[in-house]
Amino acid sequence: MKLADINRKNWTETLSLEWSATYRYKMQTAIFNNPRIVAIIDGIMRNESDHIDIAQKHLLPEFEPKVKGFQTILFFLYLNLEFERFANKSYAGFAREAEDPRSKEDFLRLVKSEGGHAKIFREMIEQIEWQFPGSDNLPGMWLGIGFWFISEGRCNGAMRKMQS
Repeated sequence: MKLADINRKNWTETLSLEWSATYRYKMQTAIFNNPRIVAIIDGIMRNESDHIDIAQKHLLPEFEPKVKGFQTILFFLYLNLEFERFANKSYAGFAREAEDPRSKEDFLRLVKSEGGHAKIFREMIEQIEWQFPGSDNLPGMWLGIGFWFISEGRCNGAMRKMQS
């Protein structure tokens, strides 16, 4: 069953909120010295992971990858693309609402950056779907930390810049 656009949007935003909360709680438990506070936050963090599972259960059936063997990668790349688009729209709205020029300038800088991130994720998805249609293997592809490289095939835009 396909979700309505608003439900898909809401579950995607829910997933982003829950991942954010989990990261925030993990960071706090690493720096807090009070064992009781750490234990309580750790319990809440475990509950957030249940929320993540719920959101993913709603979203995963929506996703039909165009390339076999890439379901998990493409699922998360598409989610990343949606998160970046949402961040871009949010920051653009914050820039419009900003009452001081410095805040407006900084939000517009974030808009530009998030747009670049969205472009990178879109290109990564396109590369996988173009280079490996129906494939279960990854010949000539390496996904490294901090950059994306495909040894053969087309590579454009931000990808090309990262290779140099």
